Amino acid sequence: MEDENVYSVEKIMDTRKFKGKKQYLIKWDGYSDEHNTWEYAKDIFCKDLIDEFESRCEKELEAKKVLQTQITSSPIKEKARPRRSASSSISEASKMDENVVNKKKKSSKDEGITTRIITNKWDDKVKRIACVHRNLSTSELEVEIEFTDDSVSIVPIEHAHLHCPLWLLKYYEDNICFSEADE
Repeated sequence: MEDENVYSVEKIMDTRKFKGKKQYLIKWDGYSDEHNTWEYAKDIFCKDLIDEFESRCEKELEAKKVLQTQITSSPIKEKARPRRSASSSISEASKMDENVVNKKKKSSKDEGITTRIITNKWDDKVKRIACVHRNLSTSELEVEIEFTDDSVSIVPIEHAHLHCPLWLLKYYEDNICFSEADE
């Protein structure tokens, strides 16, 4: 007889610290993404998948560092134009929007206070928010967004607040964890 509480892990999707302890976002074998759950490392009995995930994360982090170093150290050619991808055009659009969105109020009392207008302009383009994480180098929160054209973009959380707040709220609702108070 098989234990009904034992499930097979298909893939480890993400990691986070929760109350000072490491958790992994688990994709369960035979279940859709909506059934993914956060589990503590001690409760996952597949060390090989954890090691594979950690190795992949280290490689991605190294690749980002190398790319960032190359970008900052290489001079920009005046006539060269970068190719546009869906995620870069969204980033450019959001930069342009910041200029429009950060308008100052005109009353003398409120001088210096900026107003941000929520646009919801990405709502029809977003497939899901994959994760919210802290950037290791800047300590700023970032949102990994999957778009309907299967592109993925990592944007500052402020952009998600302005352009897809309902998706961000849905992500928070789906991933909220309540703890029982010890009595």
